[in-house]
Amino acid sequence: QIKQAIVGNGRAEKYQVQSMVKILLNLSEIPQPDHAADALAAAICHIHTKY
Repeated sequence: QIKQAIVGNGRAEKYQVQSMVKILLNLSEIPQPDHAADALAAAICHIHTKY
């Protein structure tokens, strides 16, 4: 569900999710470590579904 919400494709690769998190949050770099990008993606998904 998170991949679908962030990238628009439920079969997205990890790097695609990381890239979209970078774009959506207007960051200069992809969040590191990888788990940080995953957590941010989950938070973005939560915000979009909650509000």
